[in-house]
Amino acid sequence: IVVIAISAVGVLNTVMMSVFERTREIGIMRATCAGRLDVFSLIWTETLLMSLTGGAVGLGLAAGGAPLVEAVVRRFVPMVPPGSVLAFDGRAAVLCILVVLGVAVVAGAYPAFRAATGRTIDALRTQ
Repeated sequence: IVVIAISAVGVLNTVMMSVFERTREIGIMRATCAGRLDVFSLIWTETLLMSLTGGAVGLGLAAGGAPLVEAVVRRFVPMVPPGSVLAFDGRAAVLCILVVLGVAVVAGAYPAFRAATGRTIDALRTQ
């Protein structure tokens, strides 16, 4: 649970900084008839895609790195049972992706809300 909370804070911080750096862009979007829902949807969708991509890459690295970990364990631990020690579990992978999606939904809502409800004139004044 601690790891999930830390990852949620990391995603929240990353998206908040992205929104902060793109304040002028968001202001221009709002000034050219983009509604609050459009801005909210854009930021939230970006957060979901970024998180799902990170989760998929992480799962791919874990699945690809498992044989290397198994080889290292076999090299340094003398009493490893014969056969494969590590196995890919599809249910665990789906659960990981669902948790990543849940973290993205929660962590992306606040920055998307902040971006959507900001005043257009204030956003255009920023440099």
